[in-house]
Amino acid sequence: MLYITIQMYGKILKFKPERFNKENRGSIHPAAWLPFGIGPRNCLGMRLALMELKFGLIRMLQKYRFETCDETEIPPVLGKSTGFLCPPNGIKLKVKLRESKVLD
Repeated sequence: MLYITIQMYGKILKFKPERFNKENRGSIHPAAWLPFGIGPRNCLGMRLALMELKFGLIRMLQKYRFETCDETEIPPVLGKSTGFLCPPNGIKLKVKLRESKVLD
């Protein structure tokens, strides 16, 4: 299988999310994970996969309501070290099923 090499990740069948922590990031080659490849001969299914992801997100937004909860930080504290405008501890939300049957 692509992207599953013992040389790169060690025990490949063991669930170890800490492999990708900041401390371990330096031991993984930056080009080790290119899920669709790169260049003119990249994966033919890339556009389909990205479209499916967008479709899934749209369906979630149609079917569920996302609300703030007690753990939601308001205003959100944005992380400075990541380079992204996202809270360092994530965003905590309540997810509720929409009652409207119009979208089904």
